[in-house]
Amino acid sequence: MNLQVKSLSVLLLFLTVQTTLFAQNFRSFKADNGKWGFKDEQGNIVLPAKYLDANDFKEGLALVSAKKYLYGYIDQSGKIIIPMMYTSCGNFENGMARVKYDGKAGFIDKTGKEVIPCIYEEINNFREDLAGARLNGKWGFIDKSGKEVVPFKYESVGYFAEGLAYAELNSKYGFIDKTGKEIIPFSFDDARGFSDGVAGVRKGGYMDGKWGYIDKKGTLIIPFKFEEAGDFSGGAASVKLNGNRLYIDISGRDEKMRKQDELAAAQAEKARLAKEASLNRRDTLSREVFVIYNRNINKFVGIVNALTQYMDRSFVVNNSGEFNRSQWPSISMELRNNYCKTTQEAITAFRTELNQVKEAKGKNELYDFLINQLNTVERYVNSCKSWADYISTMGGDNQEIKEQIKVIDKPYQEILKQDNALDALVAIYKKRNSL
Repeated sequence: MNLQVKSLSVLLLFLTVQTTLFAQNFRSFKADNGKWGFKDEQGNIVLPAKYLDANDFKEGLALVSAKKYLYGYIDQSGKIIIPMMYTSCGNFENGMARVKYDGKAGFIDKTGKEVIPCIYEEINNFREDLAGARLNGKWGFIDKSGKEVVPFKYESVGYFAEGLAYAELNSKYGFIDKTGKEIIPFSFDDARGFSDGVAGVRKGGYMDGKWGYIDKKGTLIIPFKFEEAGDFSGGAASVKLNGNRLYIDISGRDEKMRKQDELAAAQAEKARLAKEASLNRRDTLSREVFVIYNRNINKFVGIVNALTQYMDRSFVVNNSGEFNRSQWPSISMELRNNYCKTTQEAITAFRTELNQVKEAKGKNELYDFLINQLNTVERYVNSCKSWADYISTMGGDNQEIKEQIKVIDKPYQEILKQDNALDALVAIYKKRNSL
């Protein structure tokens, strides 16, 4: 073997070993001695519990502390890569980590080199390539080279989201772009970041003020009437109105308004179906099942996805590797009273429509498949309800919680398999009946 080939082989072997090591998902755990170590995905201890504190590995390095109030980073072999000299640290993101040394904050790379000097009183993580930082009591924004891109003149700032960030100037909040240009005037008493194209803003004091929502032009699209206003996600936001927790859509409609709209839509759909029933159609049963399928499936999938996404909020693990239980009581209540209830109502409505066709004209393979899918989703909802009951008591230890999650995951995996099979069956029916 010549020298070039041999060198290439050694390099490939090194990269393979490094890739395998990096791919391992080591998680921190707290041992009976009160100290922290690391386990692999199978639960085997790979690094002994000898640290006062430890985070999970991120980008190949983990934040640890072996001295009180001092932090550094180790690799997956336990080797200290960055000395324990910082009073505060964050996980690595995109090759950089936020640290605090001698009362000043900055960023380091994976060698411990300060890529952004520790000269700031406070500094946020980067979002959309910019990070808020406080210098001499004022906030501004820097880029990843440490260059000031938005002047240090604000009392507070948020993160950039969708190209804009809120900032506080002279005790009023507005929004700026990445050059520091004022896009939305400083006329609000509080603000949240943009999501789904809108941002929550408040008029009035903390105790008596009201929240509403604006678009990126600063136009008020949902009036100031809420005591609290959360971020939009998936077209919905949690708000508090007259002491009651509600979920509104982007037009500001709450559940009652949506139900009124749904009733009107249902009446219009009923009229459409009555007209459609008078038409001469080929393969009547298949067509009617398809009408029900097409009318329900998108909304139904969206509701089930919303339940699953909300469920995911309860599986969050904190920096100590423990499940984050702080929100469990409220999540449990919301899960039962909103998401599980809404999904069960959708299942019942879907099944009722299918059974009406069955009673009138019999059933076919597509009907059987849809009913089977609804039954599986119902089992999933019941497991979600059980999970809500379980976390309402704040749950047990991590292993017991993971066993509970496995019970939930089984019907969910069945749903995913059935979705693929249903898509294939629908394609066959469409082709067979020219639908």
